[in-house]
Amino acid sequence: MTGTFIIALLALVISTASLTWQVVQFILGASRPRVGLMIGGMNANGAVTAPVKGFRLEQLVRQGCSTPILAVQVQNRGRLAVSVTNWSISFDNKASYTLPSWQPNDRVSLPCRLEPGAEVTFLCPLDEVDAASRLLQASSKPPKWCQASASFGSGKTVRSRTHLPIPIRTSG
Repeated sequence: MTGTFIIALLALVISTASLTWQVVQFILGASRPRVGLMIGGMNANGAVTAPVKGFRLEQLVRQGCSTPILAVQVQNRGRLAVSVTNWSISFDNKASYTLPSWQPNDRVSLPCRLEPGAEVTFLCPLDEVDAASRLLQASSKPPKWCQASASFGSGKTVRSRTHLPIPIRTSG
């Protein structure tokens, strides 16, 4: 009786460990996209972006980055490829703004396939997002903040954790 109990207990431990390992492999094996919101400036030579928190845009403008921008940074942290089908600057009132045809975004066509470990950044002029937020102020629910978001071939939409308050302030 004791031997049977030990064998049954051992079988239970091994099957639980096996099931746990299968769940871990399933979770780690999937695509795990992450979306971030960055702020920065652009000139004829390129773009500079940085995290939103504590960023002072007026310093970049003084140094020649004449076009303030927001950047939607999409990363694939999983083991499977993922297709980015759309990106936008989303507002808390469910409205959004996107500008995929803006010339700096011509290097990436949608849908865009991201292999494991790859990332892509989409740029959007800050003045355009600010104008969209002002236009939305007349709605029944005016926006209080915006964030980056991206949609994927699986139908999943991921939003950045970082928010930018409306009206958009250009200093930290």
